[in-house]
Amino acid sequence: VVIVTGASRGIGKAIALALGKAGCK
Repeated sequence: VVIVTGASRGIGKAIALALGKAGCK
């Protein structure tokens, strides 16, 4: 479960990119 909020949008984006590279979009 990936939760992206406005407060942690930068962190969420980094996590999303990491997951994307791992093949989990």
